[in-house]
Amino acid sequence: MSAATAPETPSTGADSRPPRRSQASPPASRSRLPRHRSWWRLALGLPALLLALAAVTGILSAPLDWALHATQAVFAAPAPSAPSPAPLATAPSARIGPPLAPGAPSGCTGQNATGLRRPVDVGADQSLCGSVTVVGADVSIEGSVAGSVTVAGGSATIAGRVAGSVTVVGGDVTLLAGADVGGDVTDAGGAIRRDPASRVGGGVQEGLGLSDLAPLEAIAPGGAYAFPWAHIIFWALAGAALALFYPSQLMRVRRVAVRELPGSIVVGALAWVAGAVLAVLLVITCLGIPLALVLGIGLWVASVVGTVALGNWVGDRLLGAGGRERSSPLAPTVLGVSLIALAKAIPCVGAALTVIVACAGLGAALLAWRESRHTGWQG
Repeated sequence: MSAATAPETPSTGADSRPPRRSQASPPASRSRLPRHRSWWRLALGLPALLLALAAVTGILSAPLDWALHATQAVFAAPAPSAPSPAPLATAPSARIGPPLAPGAPSGCTGQNATGLRRPVDVGADQSLCGSVTVVGADVSIEGSVAGSVTVAGGSATIAGRVAGSVTVVGGDVTLLAGADVGGDVTDAGGAIRRDPASRVGGGVQEGLGLSDLAPLEAIAPGGAYAFPWAHIIFWALAGAALALFYPSQLMRVRRVAVRELPGSIVVGALAWVAGAVLAVLLVITCLGIPLALVLGIGLWVASVVGTVALGNWVGDRLLGAGGRERSSPLAPTVLGVSLIALAKAIPCVGAALTVIVACAGLGAALLAWRESRHTGWQG
């Protein structure tokens, strides 16, 4: 009897195992639904939350104004032209912009002049009543421009009069003898060469300054420096929101940023460059402007998430956690990201830190997203 009953014991044990396996399978199937819900919650809720915080603190005002100005300058509808307008496509460079509209001042020979990878020249006998905006080419002003001159990816040579400001990004500014600029002359990524006989009514700034890092005017303790209260408030609120509503996603991005910091910087830099090129191509098609807007918002949101994750790590180190993750990420996140925002306003050093943090944050967020495709954001 005992020998007969002995085989029954392992058999019952073997029979009891399948139900345990069958009981473990439903949670695996159920976990797929929260992953999808978490992804949609992240994709829709996070941008809305960060954009709302940016709108409340006011840091969106300067980028939106710049985007609207650039869009209006590049895609301004040409005014009604004469029966036989001068051909611009066959010329190696555009002399001035579209013909004058009826009722324009009689002394003007043109309105706005724009060029995309095509230089713009305003001759000595020409007077432009609008502004000059060029991307990927050079500008030469020998006549007069009633507005401003803006160049991205090219250089500007001024020998005439510009009533507004001259702004060049990624090129040089040359002020020849007889140049007369009524506003400011700003160059980022190049050099300013100025003849002693030239005149500038405003300021001359070479490189990035505090006004570029913190464009909002806050409470100034005195002088030209404006303390970046709005930026610090935004980053503190963004850090608190992510720590409270998206803690698991924040911790995943933090782990990737700490583990692969050099790779995150490289990936983020490549993503920024590729995103900028793609956005320009989409804007050129006109129909792709909504997609360019979505792309810009996506890159910005990912960079914010990565920056907040870096702030969480910095805060943990300062609070004595030794790099370990705390049970509540709220306090270290707010502390760390606020200090990062404050450090971005430091003269000279802040400009380099802004670029590095933006690249590292975006790269870490993208690498974490790629990793989450296999494990889910909750993993």
